[in-house]
Amino acid sequence: MCDETVKEAVMTTIHEHIGFMDCDSLRKETGLASPDLFFALESLATEQKISINIMAVPESSRGHFSRSEYLYIKFIDLLNRYISCERHIGFYASQLFITPKYLSGIVKKVSGETANYWINKKLLDIVKVQLL
Repeated sequence: MCDETVKEAVMTTIHEHIGFMDCDSLRKETGLASPDLFFALESLATEQKISINIMAVPESSRGHFSRSEYLYIKFIDLLNRYISCERHIGFYASQLFITPKYLSGIVKKVSGETANYWINKKLLDIVKVQLL
């Protein structure tokens, strides 16, 4: 069983970031060692207090990203930051200085899903977290 204060620290940090964080950021902000953090995340997920989304990191992340991979990663980062107030692909494309059509093509090429799919998925994830 995980210490309740550790779980509360993780939950507080996640809520401060509108419900979305990567593990490295979460580990740095909570100050927890990776095993403790993963144990807390597992416990919170088991209790259905959080939902964990796993995203594969492109193989090229060990070295250099292609432009498409870089733009996709930046899109996901922007999406995590602005999803609560921006739901249009045009906003994200303008932040990346590209057209919405180009962004849609890149996202589909890299992830296999459309940009609108990711926008809708993030919105649903926020609603799920708020309902819990």
